[in-house]
Amino acid sequence: MEAINQFSPLCEKLGQMIGGKGKMEGSVCILSVKRKDIQATIASTPFHSLEHMFQIEAPNLKGDSLITGEMVLLESEVPAITNYLTNSGIVVSAIHSHWLFDNPKLMYLHLLTISPPEKFVEIISKLV
Repeated sequence: MEAINQFSPLCEKLGQMIGGKGKMEGSVCILSVKRKDIQATIASTPFHSLEHMFQIEAPNLKGDSLITGEMVLLESEVPAITNYLTNSGIVVSAIHSHWLFDNPKLMYLHLLTISPPEKFVEIISKLV
């Protein structure tokens, strides 16, 4: 429990580092970053729930965390972001659409890595 309590301040800091929010849910740090640059609709109705989400497990004794996440992307962003992530050592585990009748076309990229949380945030902050 002590390690989790020590992880909480880092979680908040990580959220600030990527321009979003960091909050603890049990022993997991949840980072969220809104995509304010996309004006999307689904079936011609405004859709405002556009945010990247990352889940960071508490670091192990080496300082590494299991990190998973989902990024909401424009279809045109997928190739460059996939390239950047994989070249940075982050596994892209899925790319798919969630919606029919969305405009612009939104794609969701799932990722995972095992690394120090600060290193991950440094990499991902260049994308958000």
